[in-house]
Amino acid sequence: MFRPLPLAKLTFEVVGPKVFEWYILNHNYGVNVNLFIDHSQVVQLACLRSGIWGTNIWEGCQLEG
Repeated sequence: MFRPLPLAKLTFEVVGPKVFEWYILNHNYGVNVNLFIDHSQVVQLACLRSGIWGTNIWEGCQLEG
């Protein structure tokens, strides 16, 4: 009666870069997960998927002074 839906048939609505990262990097859905985003965040999502932009690029850095 009920069959699990394949991931390719699902779309998740996300708000903001931290949520992008959760779906793509931390929740094992990978870069091909379907995400519904605001038009102003298309470039940031594309860069995160390609691996050239992350939301925590300064993690572990310390300011000198």
